Amino acid sequence: MNLKIKAYRHYCNNLLKKNSNPLIINLIEYSNKAMKGFLENRNFHINFCPWREKSFILGIEKWISNGKSFIKYNDKLFNKINKNPIQFGYRYIIYSFKKKNAPNKELVYIGYTKHLERRLKNHIFDSLESSSYENKPRYLVDAIKKEIISEFPKIEIILTQSYPNLKINDVYEIYDFIKKNKGSELSKKIYLLLKEIVFKKKFTLKILELHRNRRSALNREKYLIKNYTHIIKNSVKKGTIWPNGFNMKSGGGGGSQKNYHVPIYDYVGLVSLGLKHEAIIKILNKSYKRKYPSSTVSESISEYFSSYRDLQSQILKPVIELLIKDNKIITLQEISSILDWDPKTLGIKIKKWYNGNGFKDLRLLMKARIEDWDNLNHNSSEIAKSLRGYTRNQWKKWLINSSKEFTMEKLAKKLHLSKHYLYKKDFVSALSRVLIGSEILSLNELKRELKILTTIKLLRQSEDPKDILEYHFCIKYKSPSQLKSFYNRIFKTRGISFFDIIEKYSDKSEKIQKKYFKRY
Repeated sequence: MNLKIKAYRHYCNNLLKKNSNPLIINLIEYSNKAMKGFLENRNFHINFCPWREKSFILGIEKWISNGKSFIKYNDKLFNKINKNPIQFGYRYIIYSFKKKNAPNKELVYIGYTKHLERRLKNHIFDSLESSSYENKPRYLVDAIKKEIISEFPKIEIILTQSYPNLKINDVYEIYDFIKKNKGSELSKKIYLLLKEIVFKKKFTLKILELHRNRRSALNREKYLIKNYTHIIKNSVKKGTIWPNGFNMKSGGGGGSQKNYHVPIYDYVGLVSLGLKHEAIIKILNKSYKRKYPSSTVSESISEYFSSYRDLQSQILKPVIELLIKDNKIITLQEISSILDWDPKTLGIKIKKWYNGNGFKDLRLLMKARIEDWDNLNHNSSEIAKSLRGYTRNQWKKWLINSSKEFTMEKLAKKLHLSKHYLYKKDFVSALSRVLIGSEILSLNELKRELKILTTIKLLRQSEDPKDILEYHFCIKYKSPSQLKSFYNRIFKTRGISFFDIIEKYSDKSEKIQKKYFKRY
């Protein structure tokens, strides 16, 4: 793939020239960062696709790494890959139909598709249509129609037995019924019946090749239609164009399609700037002075990403995340403005990306220094609200601080809350779940529990209880009895004394007790 980002560069330059919003510079800077990461990973169709890990499991990574853009039915690993080709990046199928019975016995049709089941439906429904192509030869369609007509009495009996109220007198009425009742359970069952009676009994379906990209599939389809060797009445035939097969021309059903080389990197870059599909098509057409069909561009994108939304999540999401974390940006409307998006639409998109966490939730998480947003869950916004934009460690320091200078009134003022709010059960309950993983309804009880947990943790790290008292709880040491009294008081709910605490949690218990109480 040639590295083309001409359209992306032109668009960035025009943005800077025409837009007076200073935040446009930030958008382009963050887009460039996202693009740099993308371009450093040039072999992105291997690294970005979800089938790579599966490839290692089945031992076909070497095959994929060798750049094999398609795999044939007689290749060694074909059967393994064909069980779930999309997992390995093979999205395009070249298939054949071979007639089992006369007339036209052993004639072959070769086609290309991305969705085989959908293509089979189209073949059947085309054959049922009465008037659209009456004056044009359609060799495969006509062959299918003849088989449906010959089997119609059997089809009619099965339908009448299963659905007594269903009145269908000929194959054209089947088409009319399916068209009027598209998507209904009955129309689906009729299709499956036709598939079973006609396709499976009168034709042999074979997948010839699996392809990674559309261009490769189209080229191979044309080649095989011209060169596929097969036998008719013990005679070797080359190609499947009528009368050697059912194909009408070398391009199959898609013979009129051109092989456009779509500038993928440009497309990706423009998505990172927030542009939508149709707007990107216009920019590509203008930059490269050609007309890219929208469907062709979509097909090319789908070779590397499962969908346009998937591409957005990989290249636009990092840009928006950087914008949210940018201190120069205050509101969602500012981001919407530079992306030229509706704020409501952007808000919905952000919530989908971050598991229900909206713009305000993410800003709170950022203040709380929770900046890894890849694995956020639905509780993350509640955590952010509970912490009021501060870290867990900061809250723990505040709540274990027993200094007379640091009061709850001062903390409430710092947080722009009332003292009463700090003691509310709902707030304390949410805060305790965040800080210690269990529910406590009293702020004083939460403070006590945090002191207990802090003491245990620091004793296990060989800290002296006097240092814990002074440096962590901010209480000036006066005497051993004061030390003993303090720890007895906070551990009262656990039913253990100061000496028990030292012996249980400190590896220096003997030394501590000698130091303060000369017990040994």
